[in-house]
Amino acid sequence: EKKGKDDFFADDALYDDEESTMSHSISDKMRRARMKFRNFIRPDLICENTRYWGRVFVRVLLPILGLAGLLYYYGGNPDFWHGATLSWWLIFGVRQTLTYFLASCVEYILIRCIAMRSSLILKTMGPLTTLFFIQSRGW
Repeated sequence: EKKGKDDFFADDALYDDEESTMSHSISDKMRRARMKFRNFIRPDLICENTRYWGRVFVRVLLPILGLAGLLYYYGGNPDFWHGATLSWWLIFGVRQTLTYFLASCVEYILIRCIAMRSSLILKTMGPLTTLFFIQSRGW
């Protein structure tokens, strides 16, 4: 029985040669990897935290840094407490806030993403270490 031209090529329409087969499988793998990454990171939570810290930085930390600069360069750098100047204490508060922000980012990546949404730590370090990671979140 002889197949017509349309019937003969119907099965192989997407895979004319090995290169197109490779490109389709690579694009499918990339699409699947992109979806896994999106589910892994969950941009809605990142955006929520980023918006909050962005507002804190713009509304609080930048004005404090500006005030510290004004006090240092134009205000005579007055002593405030135990020999430390007021501009030093203001910058110290900004550094502490930024350190807390970085700690919360590391907590988000290590605990929320890697320990709770993937099996990477479970497979590599075991269930007890994964439990320690999850409990360090403070529940």
